[in-house]
Amino acid sequence: MTYAGTTEPDAPTTRTGGVPLAPAGTTWPQCATCDGPMGDVLGQLGGQPAWLQNDETPACPTCARQMRLVVQLEEGRDHATAMNFGGRGEAYAFACEPCAQAVFLWQC
Repeated sequence: MTYAGTTEPDAPTTRTGGVPLAPAGTTWPQCATCDGPMGDVLGQLGGQPAWLQNDETPACPTCARQMRLVVQLEEGRDHATAMNFGGRGEAYAFACEPCAQAVFLWQC
């Protein structure tokens, strides 16, 4: 991803690479012709993880509190350019901000 400039402090989204990153539950624009989404959303920022298998929410290795989901990433549809998380997998990044700890894991 590339940084695409600043936004207003109260803006509902930030911009990275020209693609809006929005909180979980954001309503996306729909195509007027087919009523489908105006783009692929391959994951989410924050919220609750949509686990493919069992809940693996990590505990912070420093304070032992449950870590917060930062981002969930899906592989993508084009195998030539998609991230590889084991074949139709998803990746999860968690953080404990007070302890400056992070965990990255994936399920498939």
